[in-house]
Amino acid sequence: MTPPAADSAILERLRAAVGGEYEIVRELGRGGFATVYLGRHVALEREVAIKVLTMLSGADSSDGAADIERFRREAKTAGRLSHPHIIPIYSVGEADGLNYFVMKFVKGRPLDAVLKASGA
Repeated sequence: MTPPAADSAILERLRAAVGGEYEIVRELGRGGFATVYLGRHVALEREVAIKVLTMLSGADSSDGAADIERFRREAKTAGRLSHPHIIPIYSVGEADGLNYFVMKFVKGRPLDAVLKASGA
């Protein structure tokens, strides 16, 4: 689990990275690999999801480098696909060692709530 101070630092780095293009509204969810935030595209006035790599291994380690590559590959793969059941990627970025991508925000219940109610 990411310590609260690290959460705050990542959030501030993300705000600096996306600048005036996106506002960060709130955290939507997190896993061991990334955190997803609800954002708002300022010019288009639309909600977006911003996924930020928040890996536990260091970026300088071989595991950290592999995590970054896997994260970028996920964005590239999803960005090349077009299908009603695949969420489109709007942009990919890296700033000050922070890797993120911006995608369509889809309203709905969180997956863990669906699984809890309906089972796997």
